[in-house]
Parts: sequence; C-alpha cells; structure tokens
Amino acid sequence: MLMSNTTFPKWYDGPKFEGREVTNPYSGAKRELNDVEFTIYAMIVNTERDVDRAGGPFNPATAELQKKMAKGIAWFRQHSVDAYFDLID
Repeated sequence: MLMSNTTFPKWYDGPKFEGREVTNPYSGAKRELNDVEFTIYAMIVNTERDVDRAGGPFNPATAELQKKMAKGIAWFRQHSVDAYFDLID
C-alpha cells in the first residue's frame, strides 16, 4: 500500500519548495513532482553533493549526511515508486 506523497514526513524539517518537472541527468527521464516530492528530491540531491564535498561516502565524517540521504531515498521508495525509479535508482 502506498502512503500519501502529498504530506511532508514528520522527520523533515528543512526548506520547502514548489513542485516542478525534474529530468534525470543520466537517463533523460522526466517527472513532474509535487511540492513534497520535489522538496525531498532536492534534499537527496543536495545531500549527495554535500557528502561528495565532505570527502565522499567512505569518510566517517559524512555518516550523518548519508543517514539523512537514506531517509529521503526510503521515503521515495514508499511514497513515489515511479519517480524513484525514474529519477533516483
């Protein structure tokens, strides 16, 4: 059973953005995301960038960032499966 993808998860306390169309830079797949989906997507992408800038996934200093990113990815898997496969996986 899919859960709502129009309600922000309780754990999310970051900035909120308006939805928009997103294109996967690798596959070219496009998806129209609502406000919640785009906000979580932006968090994942920005956190991934922060992990890379802080030394990468093997640097223990990035563990908290990686946990944050994993929460966002798990949210997509549960709430927006098609967008997850098109944009993240």
